[in-house]
Amino acid sequence: MHTPEQARCVFHPNRAAVAKCEKCSNMVCLECKKTYRVRRTSKGDSVYNFCPPCHQTFGRRRKWGSIIAVVFFVVVAILMINWFITQSSNMPTIPEFP
Repeated sequence: MHTPEQARCVFHPNRAAVAKCEKCSNMVCLECKKTYRVRRTSKGDSVYNFCPPCHQTFGRRRKWGSIIAVVFFVVVAILMINWFITQSSNMPTIPEFP
């Protein structure tokens, strides 16, 4: 990414900026730049640059998304097990012959 020569880091005004935050559009220096790489099989990798505060909120959001997905999976699994148990208990029994 090309940055103007006069661009300065928001957090370190004495340093030149090397990247722009994807979320808030703040310019950041090399020390402040946080990258997130998305690996894709057919299109190559995508790299996103963030400032430190936006990177922290981005990481938290991903963490909560993963937790919600796991909880959803567990709830669905429990409901399916419960359904199978109730279906098997409602099946007619084979009468026993003497």
